Formats: sequence, C-alpha cells, structure tokens
Amino acid sequence: MTILLRSFRKWWQKPRNIGERSEHRQVSFLELFYDLVYVVLISELTHALAAHIDLRHIAEFSFLFVITWWAWTNGTAYHDLHGNNDIRTRIFTFLQMFTVAAMAVFAHDALGETSSGFALSYAGFQLILTFLWWRTGVHDADHRPLSRPYALAFIIKTLLFAASVFIVPPHRFYIWIAASLISIVLPLYVIRVGRIIPDVQAQIEL
Repeated sequence: MTILLRSFRKWWQKPRNIGERSEHRQVSFLELFYDLVYVVLISELTHALAAHIDLRHIAEFSFLFVITWWAWTNGTAYHDLHGNNDIRTRIFTFLQMFTVAAMAVFAHDALGETSSGFALSYAGFQLILTFLWWRTGVHDADHRPLSRPYALAFIIKTLLFAASVFIVPPHRFYIWIAASLISIVLPLYVIRVGRIIPDVQAQIEL
C-alpha cells in the first residue's frame, strides 16, 4: 500500500511552488502542442475576419483575439510557474486543449450563431484554470495572497460566460466584455495594491 501511495504521489504531484522555478527550463513538447491548438483557434478567427473585412468585424476580431490571448497567457503562465513533469499536469493540460479545440470549432461565427457554443467552451476553459489557480494557494500558503484573487476573477468570468448563453445577443456580448475586464483588472489591481504588503511583494518579485 505504501509503495502504491508513493507511486501515486510521484505521478500526481502538488502544484510546483512559485519559488521553485528553474531559470534554464526548456519548453516541453506538451507546451508546444498546447500552443499549436491556439494557433488553430487564431487561424479560425482570422479566416472569419478575411471573409468580412470592415470596421465592425475588425473590432469583433480584436475582442476575440484579446480574450484568446488572455486565455493562452494564463494557461502558459500556470504551466511555467506551477507545472510538473507528472500525469496530473498532462491531464489538466489536455483538458485545457480540449476546451480550446472546442472554441476553435465555434470560432467561425463566435459572435453569431455559434456564440453559445463558444461561450460554453470558453467557460469550460476558465473553470479548469479557476481550479488550478485555487489549488496553488491550497498547497503554497505563501502564494495564496495572489492565487485567491486570480481564482476569484476566473470563477466570476466562468459564471458570467456560462450564464450569457441564456441572454440574447447583443447583450450576451456585453456580458463577455464585462467578464473579461474583471478577469484582467482584478488581478492587476491586487498586484498594484499588494505592493505595500510584504508577503505579496515577495511573490511579485519571484
């Protein structure tokens, strides 16, 4: 039983503490594959824009690109700061990739007929990140002052995107904008205010 428990802990590790980052870590094939799924999503968004090049569609593309970029930024940041070479990291990375692939399926008309599918796919991605950021605070008490606001921002965004499917356009997209602003502004605000708190400042400088 002890051997099984040790084996489980080896392959299902807790999130890596933020202070354990390697300065010379190489990008893994899993991360490259992760990026490739985003390339497919961006390609779908670009293809949709190419069919209707005008100010309105450029603005819509810009918004979708920003929320896609923000998703990629947080997904890669989590892997860089807290990922391990274990099954747990691989499973959650593939779950993220599955939701991003689903977003790509609905991306061709993300602000039109397929907006509900896109919203639910995006909400699924956010839900995974919410859990991951929350777990970092559970296992790394020093990182909790930063992980909790991130988790809060992401759960709010998740709920708003999921709830938006019950709202008719264009009000649905106003909710998307509000949710995206919350997920960007809240963590930045916490970091700015937290600079006067020694524990938070120490995490920012890591």
